[in-house]
Amino acid sequence: LIEEIARIHGYHRLPEDHAPSWSLPARSRDRDQKMRRITQAMVSFGFIEHIGLPLCDPAKLDIILPGTPRVALANPMSSELSCLRPGLMPDLLEALVYNCCNGNEDVRLFEIGKVFHPNPGQPHLERLMMGAVAIGQAHPVSWEGKSRPYDYYDLKGVVEYLMNWLGL
Repeated sequence: LIEEIARIHGYHRLPEDHAPSWSLPARSRDRDQKMRRITQAMVSFGFIEHIGLPLCDPAKLDIILPGTPRVALANPMSSELSCLRPGLMPDLLEALVYNCCNGNEDVRLFEIGKVFHPNPGQPHLERLMMGAVAIGQAHPVSWEGKSRPYDYYDLKGVVEYLMNWLGL
């Protein structure tokens, strides 16, 4: 509507300076700031952020998380996306396999996202969680020394650092 008024009035008659003379500072919640700092810490450890869909395939869940209660959608887009994810691992593992099958042998992924759990008689429960997966070499091969495979203790060190940093 404003564009039509400007066209009828004439663009040549509009002032050239459209910048506001004041601005409001951006608001950010503590949770958003913590998530941003966690993301920065994980990236500094060499992880790449994975952003998965909250929808998942029940057949894949039966393989990865058998017997896990899930929230089914009333009107799903397809049978492969017919429930809300109860955890982050199925999506992260699928992304890990995809990368490995396409020649990327050193993969470190993490995701911060919502997971959903059924709550009979009430709205389902939503929780914000973080998951991480890693495979391949811990350090690239260089003149400084031999590389070694990424192992449990590497991931444990990352988790311990984050727990201490968050005061948990």
